[in-house]
Amino acid sequence: MSPQSIHPDFKLNGQGFTNAEALLKYVKDCCPLHYDFLKSWFDTSPTIIAHTSGSTGLPKAIELSKKAMIYSAQNTIDFFKLSPRTSALLNLSSTFIAGKMMWVRALAGGWHLDVRSPDNESIKQALLQKKYDFGAMVPLQVYKNLNFIEKVHKLIIGGGVVSDNLKAQLWSL
Repeated sequence: MSPQSIHPDFKLNGQGFTNAEALLKYVKDCCPLHYDFLKSWFDTSPTIIAHTSGSTGLPKAIELSKKAMIYSAQNTIDFFKLSPRTSALLNLSSTFIAGKMMWVRALAGGWHLDVRSPDNESIKQALLQKKYDFGAMVPLQVYKNLNFIEKVHKLIIGGGVVSDNLKAQLWSL
């Protein structure tokens, strides 16, 4: 897959797209906070700028190879045995690496991606409406949505320290 291509099974909020221009137009209207990332993802540059969360040091801007991001996305897809049409929840900002990588995984893997605001009420509402095969959250989002977290079959947690208390609560699910 090249950064300019979209897997034929990819859907965003239930809608399919055959080209980057149509997806960008839709994203600009429905979820403008993700527009800048996708615009840079689909341009001809081999790299993008990302910002670290600061969970392992001071937050900083870094340059990432789009090919390396696709390779990383494919490794995650393979590791978790995720297939095209995987239902996934994106509730992270694409300002940070985690949000960017959810887009790359979804575009490369042909996922059915639902985009929601990162606030806890939006996450709760999404999880009340349906179950997801895959998701990514920061520890605070997990903590605030523990009553609904089982609606995400496979969940990766990052962007912050997972407290011993949260670990214990997750193990008890």
